[in-house]
Amino acid sequence: MPYQPNDDTLNEIKDRPRIGLARTLARNLLKETGLKDPPISLWRVINYLKEKNNLTVEPVFDFGEKVSGVLIVFEDSAVIGFNKKQSWYRNRFTLGHEIGHLLMSTTCDSLDDALASNKAGEIAANEFAAELLMPLKVFKADFKRGIQNIDVLSDRYKVSKEAAGWRVVHAGVLK
Repeated sequence: MPYQPNDDTLNEIKDRPRIGLARTLARNLLKETGLKDPPISLWRVINYLKEKNNLTVEPVFDFGEKVSGVLIVFEDSAVIGFNKKQSWYRNRFTLGHEIGHLLMSTTCDSLDDALASNKAGEIAANEFAAELLMPLKVFKADFKRGIQNIDVLSDRYKVSKEAAGWRVVHAGVLK
């Protein structure tokens, strides 16, 4: 008789972030757009997706402090709104994150879910954005070449210092 996972196992798997998928999708998108060197041209990525996914990207001025971006999917089109009041480096990561949601078809059922950074879909979207804007292979090579200052990494990849620091911690370069 073939193995059949029980419902608890299936629910546990379903609730895990799809890190491998997120990285693969980001790498494929970079390859399809011909981008490999930082800083990654996010507008080139967005323009590519506008053609392929009927995507619109718009700044929003009244999101408040807690919301950085939103993805709305309706039938065969998608809209990403980003918080215009936040820094451009922060917005780049937000846009990458929302693109990750779009390509992985992960959406949130509520604002509480969207604000919970520990949810599987949010973790995967963050991983997608990190791989898109700070490709692991390039990031590790930079770090090995001595580019290890967070401010320098932030400027090189055009991401926030928090995003650059997160990548250092999670890239496995601190050994």
